[in-house]
Amino acid sequence: MQTNPSLKLAQEEIDLKPWKYTGYQSLSRFLASDNDFFILRRFGTLTVRVLLRLQDQLVQLEERLAVIEHKLHRKEAPDVHNGTFREDTQLERTQVIDEAQGLLKEYRAPKKDIRSLENWLYNNDSAINRPETEFITFESDLFSVVPTIKSPLRKFLEISRHFRLLKIWKQRPSDCPARVPEDENVHYTSDKRMESFIAALNLALGVTMLIAPLWILAFLENLVQKLGVIFAFIVLFLTTVSFVTVANTYESLAATAA
Repeated sequence: MQTNPSLKLAQEEIDLKPWKYTGYQSLSRFLASDNDFFILRRFGTLTVRVLLRLQDQLVQLEERLAVIEHKLHRKEAPDVHNGTFREDTQLERTQVIDEAQGLLKEYRAPKKDIRSLENWLYNNDSAINRPETEFITFESDLFSVVPTIKSPLRKFLEISRHFRLLKIWKQRPSDCPARVPEDENVHYTSDKRMESFIAALNLALGVTMLIAPLWILAFLENLVQKLGVIFAFIVLFLTTVSFVTVANTYESLAATAA
């Protein structure tokens, strides 16, 4: 069987000039083929900087909108319908809302994280222009861009300040130059280490929940007592799974049944 020369030539040219015939089109197709391959750099510090600027732009738009509507609500102002979007004759107000629409996102942030940011701003007073830090006062209007999904067990442990500040969690930010001294008022934690600890704790609890009833049942002869032990450990296991993991109700029930 003879090979088609044109096809062989095309493949040879692809091998010689992959930058021309492969390029980003093929890379994009590969990355989009599976969620596991969709890997991109997050640009954490730069992203936060851009979002802080975006936030300040939204604050300014909010203030402009408030000034516009204050003028329109005055008694001596022209009779303008302020209860319509479709027939709004105030071009400036429409422009402000349109501009904000392109920037605005819905968000929320845990109070614990808000307190941490407040502490940083307090310990670094005057580092950021004061009017540009007032966003922290709008607690119900704050959001976490990349929130960490935490189990109830981790949330419970993090209530303790001593647990959060343990030295075993401490790490230096990867994008912080070595020549820059660490801020003694800031404690950066390794999320990976903390999750590994929680996973080990979950494993220990799980093994205990599985082995303990076997030994207890070995020393019981009464059937009712054995059923009581089984019932108690089923309820305890279900409660434990719900508390130490982020599994939903159905997943917790499935794990307990297994």
